[in-house]
Amino acid sequence: MNICAINYKNSAIRILRGIKRGEAIGMALDQNMKPQYGMFLDWMGKPALSVKAPAMVARRTGAAVIAGYSYQKGIDRFEVVITEEVPWEVCPEDPEKEILINNQNQADAIQRIIYANPELWFWIHRRWKNQPDGMSNPYK
Repeated sequence: MNICAINYKNSAIRILRGIKRGEAIGMALDQNMKPQYGMFLDWMGKPALSVKAPAMVARRTGAAVIAGYSYQKGIDRFEVVITEEVPWEVCPEDPEKEILINNQNQADAIQRIIYANPELWFWIHRRWKNQPDGMSNPYK
């Protein structure tokens, strides 16, 4: 299996071309984003600004979204585990709500993995740094 990182610059083009070629594209949903690039989701019981690209790409391409993780089995050996396909919920009357619902469903699938295998969640960033208006930064 060949794995590569996609540079943030022009990433949307690379992702869409990859899906068109039948490539699997992995996206980390548990990343804090700048407000203009993300949306607030419930992450472990608290609002967290999260990536909205996975749901946007899925809606645009019709690609299936699957949850999974990888872990190291040896010095140069990793195993990839696929846990579930996240069903798409349609909301034609409100496209932004459709993205929110499906991003939350994707986040919930990842959280189920983390709760079942907390030792595998490598968390080094301030996940809840950005908060909705009126809510205080929990790190201050």
